[in-house]
Amino acid sequence: MRVLFTSCNGLGHTAPLVALARAFQARGDDVLWATDRNGCGWLQDAGIPTATAGLDEADALKRFAEFHARLGSLPAERRPDEIFPWLFGQTLPGPMLDDLLPLADRFGPAMVISDSGEFAGPLLAALHGIPAITHALGPLVPEARIAAAADRLEPLWRSHHVTPQPYGGRYTHCYVDIYPASLQSQVRPHVGRTWPLRPVSPAVRVGEPSPTWVEDGTTLPLVYVTFGTVYNRPDILADVVRAVASLPVRVVATVGPHSEANVLGQLPSNVHVARYIPQATVFAARCAVVVSHGGSGTFLGALGAGIPQLLLPQGADQFLNARACRESGVGITLDPADATHQAIVAATSALLSEPRYREAAARVRREIAGMPGPVDVAEKLATVFGEA
Repeated sequence: MRVLFTSCNGLGHTAPLVALARAFQARGDDVLWATDRNGCGWLQDAGIPTATAGLDEADALKRFAEFHARLGSLPAERRPDEIFPWLFGQTLPGPMLDDLLPLADRFGPAMVISDSGEFAGPLLAALHGIPAITHALGPLVPEARIAAAADRLEPLWRSHHVTPQPYGGRYTHCYVDIYPASLQSQVRPHVGRTWPLRPVSPAVRVGEPSPTWVEDGTTLPLVYVTFGTVYNRPDILADVVRAVASLPVRVVATVGPHSEANVLGQLPSNVHVARYIPQATVFAARCAVVVSHGGSGTFLGALGAGIPQLLLPQGADQFLNARACRESGVGITLDPADATHQAIVAATSALLSEPRYREAAARVRREIAGMPGPVDVAEKLATVFGEA
């Protein structure tokens, strides 16, 4: 069976789908992944065949920055309602579909599996009369955001003489959900068939090694600080790192693959800064607390390791994760206006000293461990939607 994966720019839209792609490969299926040039390089290193499609990440980030600046004083928690339909419904699908159409004609997929922000894949599937599977990246995108993106996308469907499907075809066949049930709060009758899948942080051969003192046997707790690859403003990240480093801890901080390690300036000696380290490497090194922007990859990865977290949401799905973090008791959240030096120090201290946070994170870790794995889900998808 031939399976086409499609994803938007950025590691956060690619990494969550890798485990399922590898599971199809293990079945003997022919897998091809369409994404931007940077993503193709990363996936090829992971052993997955690729084809370049859509806007380059640099172009997409430039357009995103320009649009983000136009939002002015709109509160951070409301910005995703404007950004999501503009970016994923209006800006990215057209160039992506232009590249996918000839690719699909050559490859002949039996199904298309797309990340939950990649809307050209479901349209391509409709044009070929094959199933479109949506793979979650984190929490379910609010219904209003999906509907708004579908509205922006409707002219593209009609230009190809296809009747637009509800929600851009996102939920027509199956939604593969990596978000633990205990963290979900939305009523979701519009989603339809949903299959859970255990979130898995892929093992990759990129990134920098962890500092040697991560495993030097010291009793000082290790705190991992990251703001991902998009919402990683150096000034904000530097202030957070300095606040955490004022405690008796060791700090590993990552600034993202598009920045240099020295971008944060002079920092205390108990801090190690890298561009990118696979988070699973840090989590496995007896990490005590994770301090982050609340991106889904970091949030779910830390929960899979049973690590309590301090979330400082900046945009995208991060406010949804912050709410889940707060309501489930797995950590503490601070909105942008409240994330002062003193508040970050106090919250990190509480996470290090109060067992209830680690106990709650451990409960979710056990829940994640009990979710169906990628091998089982690939087999189920092939049985129900694929071909012999």
